[in-house]
Amino acid sequence: LTLAAQAAVALENRRLLRASETERETLSSILETLPAGVIVLDAQTLRPLQSNQQAQILLGQPIESDMVFNVETFNLYRTGTEVLYPTAELPVFRALNQRSQEFSDDITAERPDGTSIDLLLNAAPIIDSDGEISAIIVAFQDISTLRSLENTLQENLRETITLYETTRALAEVSEVEEIFDLILAQLMLQESDDIY
Repeated sequence: LTLAAQAAVALENRRLLRASETERETLSSILETLPAGVIVLDAQTLRPLQSNQQAQILLGQPIESDMVFNVETFNLYRTGTEVLYPTAELPVFRALNQRSQEFSDDITAERPDGTSIDLLLNAAPIIDSDGEISAIIVAFQDISTLRSLENTLQENLRETITLYETTRALAEVSEVEEIFDLILAQLMLQESDDIY
C-alpha cells in the first residue's frame, strides 16, 4: 500500500470510530432519560454491559459489570411471598431460552436497605446478524402504586358485597330480634380494622 492509501484507511478508521462513539453517547443519553430501569446483559455471561441510573434506583443497589444477573444478586421474590422467584420463570431466562420477548408482573425486589418494590419486568433478546443472541435487554418498572390501588379496589369490592348482602338480608327480616342477630353475624364477618 502506498502512503496515501494508508493515510486514507487511517482517516476512514478515525471517522468510523467517531461515529461509533457518537452512537454510543446517543444510546447512553436515551437510556438515562427513560423512566424505566434498563440493563443490557451479555447473553453468555449474564453480566451487565450497560445500565441506567433508574435501574440502580429501582433495585436499590449499584449495578456493577462483574455482577451476574440472578434472583439472589438482586433479591427478586415472587410478590406476596418470601420465596425467591423461580429462575426458570424469570423473564430474563425465558427470553434467553425462548428467543422472544417475555414479561412478569409478580416480582418484588427486596432492597439492601430493607425496603421492597413491586416490579413489572420485561426482557427481550437482541439477535445478531448470525442469528445468535448477543444480549438481553431487561426493563424494570415500579408498579407498587398500581399494586396498592389494586389491593384497595379489592377491599372496596369486598365491603360493597358485604353491604349488599346485609341490605338484602335486612329487607327479608320481619322481627327486631332477627335484625340484631343479622347485624351481629355481619360484624363477626368483618375484620377488626374494618369495624367503625
